[in-house]
Formats: sequence, C-alpha cells, structure tokens
Amino acid sequence: MVNRVILIDNGFLVHRSIFAFRSSGMNLGYLYLRMLLALIKKLNYSVENDLVIIAIDSKLGSWRKVFIPVYKSNRKSKREALESSDWWKECFKEIEQILKTLDLYSAFHIVEEAYTEADDIISVAVRYFQNKECIVVSSDSDLEQLAVYPNVKIFSIISKKFKNVKNPLKVLEEKIVKGDVADNITNPENIDIELRRKIFSLLSLPLEIETRIRSKLVSVLENKKQFDLNKIPYKSIKEDITKLLKGETL
Repeated sequence: MVNRVILIDNGFLVHRSIFAFRSSGMNLGYLYLRMLLALIKKLNYSVENDLVIIAIDSKLGSWRKVFIPVYKSNRKSKREALESSDWWKECFKEIEQILKTLDLYSAFHIVEEAYTEADDIISVAVRYFQNKECIVVSSDSDLEQLAVYPNVKIFSIISKKFKNVKNPLKVLEEKIVKGDVADNITNPENIDIELRRKIFSLLSLPLEIETRIRSKLVSVLENKKQFDLNKIPYKSIKEDITKLLKGETL
C-alpha cells in the first residue's frame, strides 16, 4: 500500500546533469540517472511504500504565456549563450529517451501534460494525494508555497535535506508584489494584480488545467507496471534499481 508520494521536479535535475556533462564529459544519461538515484536513496525509498512521480515541463510551453507572452521567454537565449541550440536539443533528446525507458520499465512514473509545467503537476498532485504524505523534491522556491498543506514536506535537491518552511505564502506574496526576474517578469506593476496572482499561485490553478492533470494522475494509479530491468541502461544503474526493488540499501 502506498503511504508516501515522492514528487520530483525534473527541470533542475536535467540542467544539473547537463552542466555536469558539459564540465566532465561523462555520459549524460548516466549522470542523470545517478543523480536521480542519489535523491531516491536519500529519501529511503521503498517500492512497497512509495510512489515516485517525476514531473516534466511540457515541450509545448506553458499556459501562462497566453496571459503574459514574455513569461520565461529569456530562458532559451540564456542557454544558447553557453552552447548552440543543436547542442541543447541533443542533450534534451538523450534525457527524454532515458525518461521514456524509466516510465516503461521501472517503478518510476513520468508525468507530462500539454501546456503545463512541472510545478503545476506537483501542485495538483499534493491535492490529489491529500491523504498521503507528499515529498516535493525541488530547488525551486516557488514550490515552498505548497507547504501550506499539512501533508506536504519540501526536500531540497541542492542540500539533500528537508526544508523548514516557516511561512509558505511568503514567496508567493513577494512574487505577486515584486515579480520574478527568473520568470522574465520584471515590471509587475504593468500587470493586473489578479493576473499576477493567477500566474504565480500554485494553490489554485485554472479548472481546465487542474482537471487534465488529475486525469493523468488517475492513469498513473491505474498503470500496473511490469518491470523489465534488462531495458535499463548502464550496468551499475541497473544493479542499483534492482536493489531498490528488493528493499536493499544502495
């Protein structure tokens, strides 16, 4: 019986593994999987007790851009100031293949929904699984607002420790007032305050978005996986996932 839901924000994990690949030259897929397993290990994962969901940003972009077209429009240019567009595409393609393999053949579930962000998926999940302990794994302070729910704990990808979020709504209120440079919203006073709240709040999403994500989460629970670890790449990764499924310590 699942008692705990581990919700992993894929974005930071992807970029951290890509930058490690860029500096070390090691295999990108291996780096991604090794970082993922390090997080799982730190959380004392149990295949019988835990449901792992890796939340993915939609490749189609975010619904928020409909309301604010400049939303996160600076991200691509920042990436391409470091490496070419083709280089990034190849990196993302390699990790996408790894994620497909995990979704098909491992105990981990990959959730992506058109025009939604990983934050959206995680926010709906903590409400959908309101009777389960939900561990939100991310470096994104935006997700700290979800600690307002009693079933939510925030685990930092960077420190690999649980965060004591004393004021879950502080980040949300600050973003509503000041905007967010990282989201490319630098002049919030030019945007209606209710629209800002709609864009930044993860506590209440547009009904159509919430409904579509909930439908995806239902399919996760209905997906009775048949593990095939022979499909998992890299010998040491395969061995470690096998240990996890057997309840052994990595």
